Amino acid sequence: MEGVDPEERQRRSLSESNAIPSPPVHRIPPEILHEIFCLATPSLKFFQNAKELLNIGLVCQSWRAVMSAQWAQLGVTARVGKPIPSKKILAWFANAGDSPKTLNLRPPFLTRNTCACRHSSAECSWASVGLPALLLEIPQLEKLALKFTSASCFKTLIRAMEAQATASGPRRSSWFSLRSLYLDF
Repeated sequence: MEGVDPEERQRRSLSESNAIPSPPVHRIPPEILHEIFCLATPSLKFFQNAKELLNIGLVCQSWRAVMSAQWAQLGVTARVGKPIPSKKILAWFANAGDSPKTLNLRPPFLTRNTCACRHSSAECSWASVGLPALLLEIPQLEKLALKFTSASCFKTLIRAMEAQATASGPRRSSWFSLRSLYLDF
């Protein structure tokens, strides 16, 4: 520090010694933070977990970056007679960035009754709630779990997805990125 007067040197020395060190929480490696967040939040998230995930992500930029993977899992119980909340599901997964997505869907009917498509040509509850279009639209869908009341529902869903894919023209669908498919009948 040649050429700097002694008063300036003392002022710099004091400001450097009074510098606030980074809090320990900011020095936690992202891998450790990820494990902590995994333990602090349910493994399968539902829409009611959104506030909890948002609050954790508001702490700081590094926490928000680590939290993106927590948005990659979602469980949805569809409501009887109501469309699947496709926009809400896609908005949820948008928070996950490039993380591979996991979706766990229960049928729009929660009783043991079979779907009408099993015994007649009636419209399947799965195909009528917007699920075919959603499954073709979710980016980087890696794991999918579906619960059906019968195998005919799955067949109807696949036919509806084929029709949807044909109608929307050639494009790469998330269906082709699946690595795990769990079906429950």
